[in-house]
Amino acid sequence: MSSFPGGTGVVLIFFIPIPPSIYLIGGTTVGHSVSDIACSIMTPTKLKKLKRQLEEMSRSPQNRNYKDLVSLALQLGRQKEKRGKEVNYTRKRDPALSPPLSIPQHPGDLKPRTALSIIEALLSDVDGWEIYLSECADKERR
Repeated sequence: MSSFPGGTGVVLIFFIPIPPSIYLIGGTTVGHSVSDIACSIMTPTKLKKLKRQLEEMSRSPQNRNYKDLVSLALQLGRQKEKRGKEVNYTRKRDPALSPPLSIPQHPGDLKPRTALSIIEALLSDVDGWEIYLSECADKERR
């Protein structure tokens, strides 16, 4: 029994088993490093598919809706963050941090030059992932 200011009561403490590969403590996952998880989340196959989609979009940037680009940004590990006038998408983990990416969320299609600029930023994310995954593969071989 424990007493609380202004009265008495009972404190109950529950211990719940937590799978070690799911929850983060202090920025790293219990039992696994963040880089191990990032390497397992993004595979070379997924990355090739995303790169192919982005290259197709870059050849024809007109008639692009913001939702398509947001979906690709999220798949590349960027997270939505409200800062400034437009919503930004940032990456806070491996591979190396990249600058915030602003994706205007207006109804209708994006202007072709705006869409192309966003697509090029996402393609640079793909390049970063390729380097990162090759480094992960090198670590596994050791």
